[in-house]
Amino acid sequence: MKPVQVLHVIASIDSSYGGPAVALEGLCGKLQTRTSRFGLLTCSSGMPLHDRENQNRFPNADLIWSKPLVRRYCWDPFLDSALRNQLNKFNVIHVHGVFNGLVSGVCRAARREKIPYILEPFGTLSDYCLNKNLWLKKISLGLFERKNIESATLVRFSSEQEKSTALKNFNIRNSIVLGHGIDNKGFDRLPMRGNLRKKLGLGDEDKLILFLGRLQPIKGLEVFLPAFLQWQRTRRERWFFAIAGPDEQGYQKKLEKILRETQDKRAFLTGPLFDEAKLEAFSDADIFCLPSLHENFGIAAAEAAACRKPILISNQTGVAQAVRDFHLGIVVAPTINGFMNGLEKMANRQDEWLAMGERGRAWVESNCQWGTIADVLMDEYMKMIKCSP
Repeated sequence: MKPVQVLHVIASIDSSYGGPAVALEGLCGKLQTRTSRFGLLTCSSGMPLHDRENQNRFPNADLIWSKPLVRRYCWDPFLDSALRNQLNKFNVIHVHGVFNGLVSGVCRAARREKIPYILEPFGTLSDYCLNKNLWLKKISLGLFERKNIESATLVRFSSEQEKSTALKNFNIRNSIVLGHGIDNKGFDRLPMRGNLRKKLGLGDEDKLILFLGRLQPIKGLEVFLPAFLQWQRTRRERWFFAIAGPDEQGYQKKLEKILRETQDKRAFLTGPLFDEAKLEAFSDADIFCLPSLHENFGIAAAEAAACRKPILISNQTGVAQAVRDFHLGIVVAPTINGFMNGLEKMANRQDEWLAMGERGRAWVESNCQWGTIADVLMDEYMKMIKCSP
């Protein structure tokens, strides 16, 4: 059997890129010990110091930087010539994401060089995502993106929900459903409760709901925030909502407008929280909420489960099925009424929160281990290499 020499391709490895970058970082640590060569092709941020900081998160990877002229679309006019010099070092390619110049260019080059590739769309093949920038997507699909998707040796989906939606829109030959992992050891010992609460001016008896993720329309915050503010006025207990995450394209201003118009002090925009600050947020939260209008998996929800937190989640997320099947929390429709009903149910089941959290931790330990996921991918890589020309 030939040794596995894999090249991973992703638009950005910066943690602010969200789920794809976080998932790749966790996966890399396990794959690097199983492969003879592990390469990583990504776009430079244009800031050398920032790139070095990101590179330190992937210490043993053979890192290749693309320097796009149009950073938003990852368009690098010199990419193809660079790939001609680099691809011969690898016998399998794993691309993360769709609809960006870097991934598109690599998929075309892989077919030209007859190198098998696995494509991981991260939810971008859903109706919701395809209808965003609709005409741009249609042009892209017509020119080259549909062929990139449908010619993939294997497509990896992270949930059955993501797979079923994609198969309605694309003729995908081979696919696998394989969830994402988390480093649950990082959540074994949370900081002492109270640090974030102190910063927000909350007491230990106050109830705190946490959202953690990028601030963008797909996260459903424009629906959940008004629902929460309206609902909490009906409760005798003091309920608060902390929204933690980096702003994307000015979306935070829309949330700030909602807070200004309601003049309500029960919700906070904390900005992005990483490392110890992120653990402090999980420690202080009573409930974790993921109200997304669409989410192929929901890594933040899995992290919350690892922290033994009950979960209130939209039924448009991939991990919602696990929340429902294993009784890890409440699953609702992402509407004003859906969220208000879910909040009421969660508030009335406080005696079950601890049990929900314990079941969540058990589910993570059984289903979200990077070592197990890496073993499955290695088997798929070897099958692809064996069947390649």
